[in-house]
Amino acid sequence: MVLLISFSGSLAFRLSIPVVAYHVREELAASAFIVGLTTTAYFIMRAFSASISGEVIARLRDYRRLSLVGFLVSALVVLAYIYSYNWIIVIVLRLMQGFLAGLMWIPLQYAVSVYSRESWRGRAYAFYFLVGAIGAQIANVVYALMEAYGALAILALSSVLYLVSAALVYSIPLPKTTITKPNRGTAKTKEGMELRRFLPVFLAGFMVSFTLSIYYGDIPYVYVRETLGLTRQDTALVLAVTGFIGLGLSLIASHIADRYPDKPLLEFVVALVPLALLLICFGRLWLVIIGFSLLTVVSRVFTPLSRRVVTVSSSDPGRAVGYLNASSNIGMAIGFAYVGYMYDVLGIKMNIAGYDVLALPIALLPISIVSLILTFYLTSKYRTR
Repeated sequence: MVLLISFSGSLAFRLSIPVVAYHVREELAASAFIVGLTTTAYFIMRAFSASISGEVIARLRDYRRLSLVGFLVSALVVLAYIYSYNWIIVIVLRLMQGFLAGLMWIPLQYAVSVYSRESWRGRAYAFYFLVGAIGAQIANVVYALMEAYGALAILALSSVLYLVSAALVYSIPLPKTTITKPNRGTAKTKEGMELRRFLPVFLAGFMVSFTLSIYYGDIPYVYVRETLGLTRQDTALVLAVTGFIGLGLSLIASHIADRYPDKPLLEFVVALVPLALLLICFGRLWLVIIGFSLLTVVSRVFTPLSRRVVTVSSSDPGRAVGYLNASSNIGMAIGFAYVGYMYDVLGIKMNIAGYDVLALPIALLPISIVSLILTFYLTSKYRTR
């Protein structure tokens, strides 16, 4: 049931993204920085909410209530975009969506940990995120098919899917064992030890998420449409194709992930980021598709792999997942603002050694290399499986 909610909830959220992206960029005539800022607002508030959810789960008997509230209120918030007549209102709504997302998803990720054996936990998280990713890519296809019907129809469908997800939440059974609450006298000490222990994973999550900002949120719809000269429908379909190719490749990588040590796989996945950016910078459609597909692989493998590392080794998996989500969300939040700003400053193309290349991937390339070096350094200091 958690997998079904992952699908319906992801489909609901991703249906609204292109609607909002094009509304802000084309109808409200906002800059790329503002487009990026709308997604930044979402991830900042989701990071804050994820930390709260991780803490509350450790103390709440029925953790499903958090998800229920998140889905129900999201069904109303998504409809409010119809009435957003300036970008400030859009950012406020994105802040609300971000807070609600932390309430929705952290309890579900915790449920995956509770109901899966340790030896299968990596695969369980991989399936959870895979199903959500399939829902997200199908959302692109649905958007392309419904674009002619207008924003209201698409957002109404998104709202209905949020309500369906809310109805499914209470079909998740509560764990039979009672959640053990930490001793209050030692809670702060244990929490500090946990933070220091998983700091390499948190930093890696931050850096990888920062460099993936070109691939997530509102920016890709605007960027791909403007750099390749595509229609709204074709842009959504291109992103759907890249997503499905990446998901297929990530299935193979996830299969390998449960059979080989975490360290080399983590390093290999992070190494794909600068390669993907180099392919995208040439601006050819087929190279952009391959580049974005590789970024999908990075996202779909790194996310469950990092969560497996912290949940298998942590005495409090709910809190650990909350902090990891927070660090990743902060990385993306800063990355979106950076990507939007650099797109405004650099424009579409720049000339390097006599060759015209897309400027935005080049602006992210140094950061991805630093991320790779940092990951190699941190994994050498951190004992993985």
